[in-house]
Amino acid sequence: MPRKILYFLLAGIVLFLSGCVEVKELITIKTDGSAESMLSIIVQKDFAALVVPDLERRIKKDAPNAVVSVKEVESGNTAIVSQRTVKNLSELRNDTRGYECEIEKDGTPRTRYIFNGRWRINDPVPVEVTVKFPGEVDETNGEKIDSQTVRWKFETGANVWGGRGDKTLTATATATAFPVVIVGIGVGALLLMVAGLGFFFLRRKKSDASVASGPVTQAQPQEADVFCTECGNRQSATVKFCTSCGNPMEKVV
Repeated sequence: MPRKILYFLLAGIVLFLSGCVEVKELITIKTDGSAESMLSIIVQKDFAALVVPDLERRIKKDAPNAVVSVKEVESGNTAIVSQRTVKNLSELRNDTRGYECEIEKDGTPRTRYIFNGRWRINDPVPVEVTVKFPGEVDETNGEKIDSQTVRWKFETGANVWGGRGDKTLTATATATAFPVVIVGIGVGALLLMVAGLGFFFLRRKKSDASVASGPVTQAQPQEADVFCTECGNRQSATVKFCTSCGNPMEKVV
């Protein structure tokens, strides 16, 4: 077969297969520069049986520390998902992509995160990369989804005429932490407030209990016993005659 015809045939196969694959990656950067990555390669359902097994083997080989799973997504398509936690974004570097995140601190509560990435795929494949920062995004060549999230959508790789499809990703974000002294003052004030409320309710509870019990009734004094003037025996103050001798009782103590 002539080389020219073979070239166009291979180019057509590449375009055919690349049209059934889509790549999405979600990166969450932590305050210390570590990150979580979830890379999803989505294959159209009509080509899943042909493409998925080989892609799954390649992903497991390239990232042995990743957790790889295969699941069905929207419209019956199949996604190969690779999840990793890394101490530094540079650990995600391979022949296809690479990331870096530089952290700058100037002695103030502010921390600046400088993110750089690049993508290069041999085949024209649609790619979507989303990065969540621990601070507010200042500048980027991507699309800001919210104050802390940036998204890039592009197509990479060589086309049938040999053109390059490299893509560069850049963004900077700034995070501001509350000084420790201010946090300590806030916690102390909260504890004092809680203690004050507790003391107030305790006093109120005691006051309510006193009101509910009412005034205390004093016991009436009892009459003292008397002695018989005849026989001298002790008798109750209520008797009229001595229980011993029958002598009339006089109330003499």
